[in-house]
Amino acid sequence: VEALEAEPSAALAMRRCLREASHGSAGRPLRLFVIATLGRELRALSATARAAFGYVAQVRLPSDAERKQFLLGLFQQISRVDAQWGSALREAAV
Repeated sequence: VEALEAEPSAALAMRRCLREASHGSAGRPLRLFVIATLGRELRALSATARAAFGYVAQVRLPSDAERKQFLLGLFQQISRVDAQWGSALREAAV
């Protein structure tokens, strides 16, 4: 399902479909996966709309602070190999 925020009622239809599919599995484990995308934050959907999905994985770009922390960690690893390189790099350049 693409752009779930455009039609939140689709989550209710999926919930109904998943419930019906689980009852029709005759006691066998049901393996059914539903993937939906959002063009905005997850909290924009109501709890009822999110309930159709048992697990939610969020993929987003890192914030500036997270990006800086990641780069500083990489630079620390490099400086273990080449100490002069690490000392020549100023934090403001990061």
